[in-house]
Amino acid sequence: GCHMPDGMGCDAFGTPRLAGQIFQFIAKQLDDYATDKREDTVMFIMNANAKGLTPQERLDVAALLVNGQMTVKRLRTGHITGKRLMHLFLI
Repeated sequence: GCHMPDGMGCDAFGTPRLAGQIFQFIAKQLDDYATDKREDTVMFIMNANAKGLTPQERLDVAALLVNGQMTVKRLRTGHITGKRLMHLFLI
């Protein structure tokens, strides 16, 4: 995915590292994308992705990323149920 399965980002794609970021930073970035305070000028998808999540889902994404529980494998095998969440961001 764009931010890579380990969350370390990808210089070739121009996607930033998510791994190791603090909850408040990730939550704010998602809110800023959802409200167009920040524009994705690299891949042009983050604004639409963030808008597709509820405010609570954006907080859930931030929490899962910070806790290291969000991985592409978990999402693809259904370990995170009832959410649209990060398949929008990591796959």
